[in-house]
Amino acid sequence: VFLSPTNPSTFGKADGEIDCDGDLIPNAQEVSLVLNPTDARDASMDIDMDGVNNLLEWQWRQKGLALDIRDPSDVLLDHDMDGLISRLEILGLLDPTNPNDGPADFDLDGLSNALELKNGLNPRDRTDADLDIDMDGLSSRLEIQRNRNPLVADCVNDAVELSGRYIVTGK
Repeated sequence: VFLSPTNPSTFGKADGEIDCDGDLIPNAQEVSLVLNPTDARDASMDIDMDGVNNLLEWQWRQKGLALDIRDPSDVLLDHDMDGLISRLEILGLLDPTNPNDGPADFDLDGLSNALELKNGLNPRDRTDADLDIDMDGLSSRLEIQRNRNPLVADCVNDAVELSGRYIVTGK
C-alpha cells in the first residue's frame, strides 16, 4: 500500500491522517510502525508479546508514555512509580502516568488498587475481595493478608492456611 501523507483524499485530508481500516491508528502512524493501514487486525495484535496489544501501546505513547510496540520490556517498568508495572495499570484500566491511582482504593473495599491488580482482582469491583475465587475456604482478602495467591487454591497441608480454616486434629 502506497500512501502519501501530503496527498489529499476525497475527504479533504491527507492520506496519512485518515484511518482506512478503522482500527483507531491513522494511516501514517501505521506505516511508521510497520503495520498495515488497510488491515484492522494488526491493532489488536501484540507484536512484542508483552501482554499489551499494539493499539493500547500506541495510544499510551500518544499520551506521552515511553512505549514501543516492538519492545517487550517497556510495559514492565513502573513509569509513574506507584508500585505497579505499566502493563498491570493499562490492562487494569488505571493510568500508568498517574502516581496516585496505585495507592488509591477506587472500589472502597479496603484494598489499594495496586494490591488488587497485583493479586488478580478488579480495583473497580468492591465484592471480589470477599469472594473465595479459588474455592479453598478463604476469601481473597484473607489470602492477600496472609501473602497467599487468591487465585490459586493452596496446598491442603499448608499449616498457615489450615490454621485459618480448621482445627487441626493431627489425624
